[in-house]
Amino acid sequence: MADSVFTKMLKGEIPREIIYQDDVCFVIPTIAPHTEGHIMVIPKEQIANWEEMDTKTYLHCMKVVQEMGKILKKLYACPKVGVEIVGFEVEHVHIHVIPFYQISDMDHTSAKTVEFDTLIPVADKIRLAIKTQGGLT
Repeated sequence: MADSVFTKMLKGEIPREIIYQDDVCFVIPTIAPHTEGHIMVIPKEQIANWEEMDTKTYLHCMKVVQEMGKILKKLYACPKVGVEIVGFEVEHVHIHVIPFYQISDMDHTSAKTVEFDTLIPVADKIRLAIKTQGGLT
């Protein structure tokens, strides 16, 4: 399988703004956010479909999703944080974590591509929140 855009990001071949990473996964803001703070949790191992992930990797990624969701809810004062695993556009599991205020915020067809530079302050804000609370639990 050819390297995905996410694998290329990890290798430093494509610009990225990593918010958090550990041995299993990494977190980046999406280039096509539904709302400000929309991020993705991505396993470092390139796996095409979430149901093919080994249980340990899946559970670890979902723990990071949950912790990031708590941070986003505080930072963006949103009533809900949604989670989606879609994967039509990239053959590498990526779990969307989206602050949302109304149900239409979860519609992928409403996402708008933004300039990469606009993601840096979003990533900085989330990184600061992680650091302020002493990391992910």
